Amino acid sequence: MSEEQKNTEEKVTVTTETTKEHHKADEKGSASTGEGQSITDLLNQLEKFLDEYLGKKAPQLPVNVKEILVKIIPIFSIIGIIVSIFYIAVAAGLSALVSALSFIATSGISAANYWWYLLALIPIVVLQVMALPGLFARSKMGWKYSYWAVVVGAFYSLISFNFPGLVIGTGVSLYIWFQIKSYYKN
Repeated sequence: MSEEQKNTEEKVTVTTETTKEHHKADEKGSASTGEGQSITDLLNQLEKFLDEYLGKKAPQLPVNVKEILVKIIPIFSIIGIIVSIFYIAVAAGLSALVSALSFIATSGISAANYWWYLLALIPIVVLQVMALPGLFARSKMGWKYSYWAVVVGAFYSLISFNFPGLVIGTGVSLYIWFQIKSYYKN
């Protein structure tokens, strides 16, 4: 066998193995980022990083404050879900008006940002609805769905150049979520 045939055979073997790995990842239902890591893997890595710095190394909230937060967060989540659903319903009805005016004077959001906001709000609401039973039961999945909702909100803040919302809103939310993470068990 010539040297060129050996190199070609090695490339085919490597390509076949890489393809098999991607198919295995797809079979698991995870979206690939193209570099061999799924979005879930990236979120888990981010969670570990934030847990280290916001949950362990950051100044700790007093235990009684954590316990109060764990008790009231599900109630605030219900309120947030209701307000968000109402907002989505009203926004759907006002969509023609918003497009025509291209600016909402009361909130200062341009029409393009308005639609991005709605597109971000829907998955956030869905994640919060999915989290709600787990927040009441103090399950790990309830915490994780809420964490993902915060990450989606952070992504929206980033792509809409809302840096104060990203730094302050997301930062405070993540700090609180990682401070109370230990209260949510499997």
